[in-house]
Amino acid sequence: DEFFFQFTDLQAEMAIKTFHKNVNFGLSKRQRLAKVMYDTLSIKAKKYIPNVVVKFDQSCFWHFPIAIDNTYRKKFQSYLMEKGYDCVGYGLRLCSNANAFNVYNVKLNSANDVHNNTLFLPMFDDLKDKEVIRIAKVINIFFEDK
Repeated sequence: DEFFFQFTDLQAEMAIKTFHKNVNFGLSKRQRLAKVMYDTLSIKAKKYIPNVVVKFDQSCFWHFPIAIDNTYRKKFQSYLMEKGYDCVGYGLRLCSNANAFNVYNVKLNSANDVHNNTLFLPMFDDLKDKEVIRIAKVINIFFEDK
């Protein structure tokens, strides 16, 4: 019953406008910003970006992934936080490892790698190109001597 209720005209209009912004404008903007980010990253930094990222038109880019193992993960996350950029790990529980799904447990090496060794930078569609370029340059500095 909580999901099946009638919208007022005002609520419906707001939902349609928000949907249009997020799907049409927001998607293409985030895809473009992800390309700007990737193109600005140094060769050393790009070693930590999953190869699938370059399929810009096939991803929604709510977040930009950086695959970094536990050796540098906390240091990198702290470094970005000091610079004013929030970078988070995978926020959802890995269901294949949850006790509730024990019967279905399968060893998923790739899923474990993403869950344990990937950080995500938010890729908001209200970011400007120059802000994304600045973030990429900060990332480049971290990976200069790696």
